[in-house]
Amino acid sequence: MMEKTLKLILDKLDSLDQKVNTIDQRITGMDQKITDMDQRITDMDQKITDMDQRITGMDQKITDMDQRITGMDQKITDMDQRITDMDLRLTAEQKRQGDLLHQLINTVAATNVKISETNERIDAMATKVDIVIDDVKEIKNSMATKYDLEYYDRMISEHSREIHKLKNS
Repeated sequence: MMEKTLKLILDKLDSLDQKVNTIDQRITGMDQKITDMDQRITDMDQKITDMDQRITGMDQKITDMDQRITGMDQKITDMDQRITDMDLRLTAEQKRQGDLLHQLINTVAATNVKISETNERIDAMATKVDIVIDDVKEIKNSMATKYDLEYYDRMISEHSREIHKLKNS
């Protein structure tokens, strides 16, 4: 009976250990995703900077061309409209990236809350396991040993033989 109880306790401890390992793996995965997203944002920022420099260079070329060729005014106006459209798209993309980053931050915060709750539950379970371990130790200290049982078995056998002899005498 006690061995079954000990086995149940050990099984529960193994289960808790597996759950803790699973949570740790999920946290590691989320950390990697955050690192990857940070790198993507950095890359996008660099691309935006490069595009901005290219647009600045294009604007200078347009200004130079306007000074040299007045007939190309319509083309410059068209290019300016395209740049404005690109700026609008860039602004929309920046907003979308900001929204995604905000969503990620909220998700990480919610995950941290869940991890804290899980840690509290694990601490409570650890306390209960400690109590059970103490109870098992107390039971173990107060129970009969194998030697005690063998002694009582010999004594009962000996008394049974004596009773049998007395009956048959």
